[in-house]
Amino acid sequence: MSNINVFLRDNLSKLSEKRVYITPNIPDKHLNNLVKSTKYSGSIDSVVGLLDITVFGNGSDGLLFTGEQLIYKGTFQSPIVIKYEDIQSIDYILHSKKNENIGINFNLGDRSVEIKDIELHCHIDSLKNLIDEKFGN
Repeated sequence: MSNINVFLRDNLSKLSEKRVYITPNIPDKHLNNLVKSTKYSGSIDSVVGLLDITVFGNGSDGLLFTGEQLIYKGTFQSPIVIKYEDIQSIDYILHSKKNENIGINFNLGDRSVEIKDIELHCHIDSLKNLIDEKFGN
């Protein structure tokens, strides 16, 4: 898992110019807000980084990355846990009229999970490439 943590620390900054925080430089407010809203029950020391997708930058919605999983918490949505080991494949979600990438669909074998509405604060191509490179099968 330590090599996954190193990979994430080295690559998470590609997701956004402003809204990505990587250990040890995650503001306590952002970390505590996202841990609480995602209902993350693991050790806070296991958090490698986070992407804040909130309008006002308080960190209560976004992506939380650990060495074993990512947790997505969208605005007014319940948290979604994606364990890296469960990822079979990932694909873009295209806007039907604009033909633009608006999210990512994770095929987890027994289910699919969509992460959408992050394009304002995240380079979707970079997120897909990061997941594909390290965890895609």
